[in-house]
Amino acid sequence: MLEDTDIRSFFDISITHFPDRSATIKYVLLLILHRRPAAEHQELVTLVGQHTHELEVETMAKSMADVLREQGIEQGIEQGIEQGETRAKQAAVLKLLQFRFTDIPESVANQVTSIQNVSRLDSLFEAVWEADTLDEIDWQNLNN
Repeated sequence: MLEDTDIRSFFDISITHFPDRSATIKYVLLLILHRRPAAEHQELVTLVGQHTHELEVETMAKSMADVLREQGIEQGIEQGIEQGETRAKQAAVLKLLQFRFTDIPESVANQVTSIQNVSRLDSLFEAVWEADTLDEIDWQNLNN
């Protein structure tokens, strides 16, 4: 009589060669019904059912892990893009400040790099563009 480990080994081999799970299960059931004594049918079919359930649970767990991994990757990419955009806008504001006013105090550079909001950086860029002096820029409203 086939043992539980024999069924598991057969499933592992079958799934490698027959990636369609339902086809593999049908094949195993046909083998049981046509090649094994009738007295073994019920027990073997029960073993197949148990391992089929385990395989489905494993498949679902792997699928869920893949989905979560993909979501994590997508989220990481989005965060990377946002950080890149923020840094690029900070750099643009700093370059414009240097172009317009030559010597930029370190405190001003620190204020610019502390702004993480892209729309505030856009507003700051416009304010720097329009200002004739550093004092004309309303730093308080840009940091809020």
